[in-house]
Amino acid sequence: MHALALIDNRILIDSPPTVVTQLRRVGISPGELQHILFTHWHGDHSFGFPFLLLDRKYLSDTKGEMKLELHLRPGGRENLSTLCEMGFPGSLGDSLEERVDWNE
Repeated sequence: MHALALIDNRILIDSPPTVVTQLRRVGISPGELQHILFTHWHGDHSFGFPFLLLDRKYLSDTKGEMKLELHLRPGGRENLSTLCEMGFPGSLGDSLEERVDWNE
C-alpha cells in the first residue's frame, strides 16, 4: 500500500491510488472524511483522489451532504481537476464544484 495518514478518522493526509482500499480496511467510509491535505503532486500521493470522489458521489455520500475541504499548494485546484477529467471525463465536474471547498 502507499503512504497516507489518517487523523481522528476525518482528516486525510494525501490520497494515494490505494486510498479507498486502505480506508475500507480500517472501517472508514470515504464519505466520512472532512479534510484532505495534499503534501505534493506525485502520483503515489494524489492519484487516488478521483476514486475517492467517485466513491463519495456514487456510494458513501450520494446526497452530497458532507463537503470535503481540500488543503493544497497553489495550483492544486488545477492539478486535481485535470487529474479527475483525464481519469473520468465528464464524471466529476459537478463534484469538484459543489462538493469540495478549495483552500490553496
